Amino acid sequence: MILHAGCDRTWPRLAHHTLSFGRAWRSTFDELTRAGRLMSDPSLLITRPTATDPALAPPGRHLHYVLAPCPHTGIGPGPADWHDLGPRYRDALLRELERRGLDGIASSIEEECLVTPADWTAQGHAAGTPFSAAHTFAQTGPFRPRNLVRGTANAVLAGCGTTPGVGVPPVLLSGKLAAARITGGSRTSVSRPCGARPRPEEAPA
Repeated sequence: MILHAGCDRTWPRLAHHTLSFGRAWRSTFDELTRAGRLMSDPSLLITRPTATDPALAPPGRHLHYVLAPCPHTGIGPGPADWHDLGPRYRDALLRELERRGLDGIASSIEEECLVTPADWTAQGHAAGTPFSAAHTFAQTGPFRPRNLVRGTANAVLAGCGTTPGVGVPPVLLSGKLAAARITGGSRTSVSRPCGARPRPEEAPA
């Protein structure tokens, strides 16, 4: 779940990205991946884009978003549950952030957008998650699904669901790898539809 918040203040302790860890580190993973429950002691990613680019908000205003990992809808609350659960969990997270030192964060919010697994489900994301395959060791980095679709000659994948993995740099690299699959990388090549055979005069020497 993500809470996007436009606030009338910020907190100097917040960098562009700040990780706020709970104490129940091991049980958090069990709650999310096995029990299908929301975190009882949440670990959160807090992002403050205006720390890097103040022009993203009007003068005296600040952007924040809070990302709270949630169980996917296959093992946790279903899309219909989030209509009531989302606002309640949002309030609980803000209370927790206040307790962790972000005094007045709830009252500072002037504009907000709450995005839950129900929204991602409505957008077509499987199991209500935009992060694709689970980040288990066997599905991480080079073990992510290949960028060629088995049984299809003219489809190449890019994004967090394929190699090399999740995060902006890996996703950008996945686009570079996909382009190399199509164009032949740095080798001199002639542009043609995927799967098309070269004409005799185009064949490499």
